[in-house]
This record gives sequence, structure tokens and C-alpha cells, in this order.
Amino acid sequence: MPSFFSFEILLVSIAAVVVLCYKVFLLLGLKGRKLLMDETTQVSVSVVIAAKNELKNLSKHIPLWMRQKNVEFEVIVVNDRSWDQSEKILKRFSDQYPNFSFSTVTENMQVWEGKKFALTLGIKKAKYNYILVTDADCYPNREDLVAEVAKHLANRGNLVLGYAPFSRSKGILGWIQQFENLRTAISYYATAMRFKPYMGVGRFMAYSKELYQSVGGFKSHYQIPFGDDDLFVQSVKKVAKVSCVHPSFQVISEPKITFISWWKQRTRHLKSGAFYGWDTKIFLSIPFLFLILFYSGIGYLLLTGVNLIGVAMVLGGYYIASMAFGFIAGKFFSRASLGIFAPFMELIILISHPLIYLSGKRKTKANW
Repeated sequence: MPSFFSFEILLVSIAAVVVLCYKVFLLLGLKGRKLLMDETTQVSVSVVIAAKNELKNLSKHIPLWMRQKNVEFEVIVVNDRSWDQSEKILKRFSDQYPNFSFSTVTENMQVWEGKKFALTLGIKKAKYNYILVTDADCYPNREDLVAEVAKHLANRGNLVLGYAPFSRSKGILGWIQQFENLRTAISYYATAMRFKPYMGVGRFMAYSKELYQSVGGFKSHYQIPFGDDDLFVQSVKKVAKVSCVHPSFQVISEPKITFISWWKQRTRHLKSGAFYGWDTKIFLSIPFLFLILFYSGIGYLLLTGVNLIGVAMVLGGYYIASMAFGFIAGKFFSRASLGIFAPFMELIILISHPLIYLSGKRKTKANW
């Protein structure tokens, strides 16, 4: 009777178990704290948006932000060296809404690359002590979103992380982006709720001015033309008191529609990881390295034709467990159907991310 087990199968199985244990850790993190707020106490919030050549998005999304209710708030847009007609629409909004204002960054100003300079101006202009940052291409899915954030800031912490999914779209590129977004959200939500934060997304994040000023704002990484969100969280993670907004409150944006634009975006995001602390790098590298070990072992066994029944058992077991994880974690973010495809999508990410990262190694300048 042939044996289904061997030393090679054992190594592959260990790699699979390590990856699955990491996923179980994330699941436990997602169950770690109640997210919906029962408290009525809240604070006033300044919504700060940095925008460059965003006429179309500003026209569509600013009215949605201005409809927020049950909270005292203002919206500030910093128009960063735009050459479209953004200035005109911003002037119209300032006349239309008493709690809307904007500032303009001109070409003759000495500014940093990226949008950190624009955000810094917006935060300085804010009249309230609590800041919610987002992007011009984003819009809230609920009219009480800012009110919910205000409750978290008043009752839970000085750093609030939110869920910012892409709108549902068809096609393989849309699915990849939605899955990457879900995978990232699962990771930073679970880690922040169970342990401590390591990142957030600039499309939906809030913090107090005191926290921002305690680390000198973006001073520690202003020379890096990206990372106004995750690198900021890295700089405050030891002193911040973090809270996560229930994922039923969402700030939504459209995914990239071309492969090239998606590749450039991912290059920028992956390059930020090089500036994380060593504890974060190790935490994020462990599942990735063991996943490489797992698939490398599977590939070797398939090519050599050794113990194919054992390979099928390990691979099948891993895929079933990963699909279950994806369904449960995805359900937490109302993306259960997307989570089911976790083992297939993570294989695409496993192949593409190293290529994307290496392609950006020679590039030092990032576009706004």
C-alpha cells in the first residue's frame, strides 16, 4: 500500500499550517472588540481632502460629504496646483455651504512631492480638534458616517481606522483590486483590534490634532512622496489609542480601470512597506514567506510526480480551509462572496507583488 506521506509532504504541510494559523489569528482579531457605538457623546470633526485636478470627482462627491448629519463638521479641500477648473467649483461650493472652505497650493510654493504638504495645510486650517482625512475620488456610503467617526474619537481613541472598499466592478482587474483591498482591510483591522495598528488607508482615517502634533505631523517621513496614511500610523503606533469603525460605514472609491494605472498604484503602496518598523515587516513577511514555501513545494512535487495523492490531499485541505477563512472574514466586511476566492486570488498576489515591487526599485519619484 503506497504511503501518502513523505518528508517533502511534511514540509509543505508545515508551511500550510503556519499560513492558516496566521489567518486564524486574524479571524480572532476581527472578533476582538465591539465596533458599533452606542454612546451619544461625540466631537466636532474637520474633513480634510487634498485634491489635484479632481474637478469631476469634486463635483460629484463634495455634495455627498456636505449631506452628513447629526454631527458638527466642516469640509476643507486643499487644491494642490491643479490646472483644471477645480478652483471654480470650489468657489461655488464655498458660496453654497457655510461649513465648506478651501485653500490653494500654487506652483511657486516650495512643496514636498506627494500630497503631504496639501494635507498639512488642510490640518492647519481646520478649526476643529479632530481630523478625518479622505480623497477627492471617495464618497461616504451613509449620511451618518462622520457622526459615527465622531463617536469613536470622543469615546474610544485618538486614531480611528475605517474601511474604504472599491465599488464592485466586473473583470479580472476589478476582482484583483477588490480582493487586495479586502485582504488589506482584514489585516489592519484585525491587528489594530487585537494588538496595535500598523497601517491605515488615507481614504478613511481620523485622528486628533494632538496625536498628529505629538510626532511632528509628517515630519519623520515628509521626504518620502507617499505614505501619508500608513507611514503616519507607523509613526504614532506606540502612542496612539486606536479604534476601528464598523465596516458597515464605508468610504467608497472606484478601482483603477487600466492595468498600468493599477500597477503604478500598487508600486507606490508596496514601496511604503520598506519604511515600516522591523516588527511590522516580520509580522507581514511570515505568512508571505511560508506561502512561497508552500507553493514552491507543491510545484516541486507536481513536477517530479512524487506522491501526487499526498499533494492533492494537502493542497485540497489548504484550499478548503482558506476558502472558509475567506468566507468568514469576508462576511465581516460584507464581501463573503469575494472572500471565497481567497486561495486563488492570493496566488495571483504572490506572483504579482514581487514583480511590482522590483519594478519600482529604480524609481525614486512618485506622482501626486
